[in-house]
Amino acid sequence: MPISLSKPAGRNRRNRRAVTALIIYCAVCAGLLGYFLVFPDEATQMSQAQPSHFVQQGRYEGVIANWAKYRARSLTAEAK
Repeated sequence: MPISLSKPAGRNRRNRRAVTALIIYCAVCAGLLGYFLVFPDEATQMSQAQPSHFVQQGRYEGVIANWAKYRARSLTAEAK
């Protein structure tokens, strides 16, 4: 009687799925790492404490000034 040295079919299937999942996971990680190495962006290099270059100081001050005008008008309307 010959002795079979191969693993059971169910075990082979589980191992194949685990290896496939590991390969996909490694490919995604390598792709993300490659993306961030090839396309470095200021947004990924800045810390939270640094001001963003998208916010312009004049625009921010203008918003505060408009809010102050609106608030002054609403207070005078409530006082009447």
